[in-house]
Amino acid sequence: MTKQWTKAAIVDLLNSNPRAVERALLAIYAAQTAGEQLAGTTCEQNGVGFTGADANTGTWLVQVVIAEGTAKGRPEGQRLRGKALEMGRRIAKHYAGTQLLRAAKIKAAADAEEAASVYANIYAVEAAEGQVA
Repeated sequence: MTKQWTKAAIVDLLNSNPRAVERALLAIYAAQTAGEQLAGTTCEQNGVGFTGADANTGTWLVQVVIAEGTAKGRPEGQRLRGKALEMGRRIAKHYAGTQLLRAAKIKAAADAEEAASVYANIYAVEAAEGQVA
């Protein structure tokens, strides 16, 4: 059974898991247009990505997450620390009931579909080999 994601579950995860904060910021940033990512602003009112109020700080935090991982080799969950982590957590929680909830539900559905496909393939192989009762 797949996890039933809610806004409260996402907020709880963000409050307790620095890795979730980093991944949330990356997911929101990925929804920005290329121009918005480059400029660190919001140009389009498309309901995805950072809002105008969060675009500059959110983009900076994502750049820190990427730089800390790539250049310094820090593992996920250790790339934002102190005030940067708290800023990231505040921003990510703003999107918990919208974009992050949507992303979690899409990922859960994809994971469930993949699991069903794997199960069907295993069953087909076992059936072909006469292992299914």
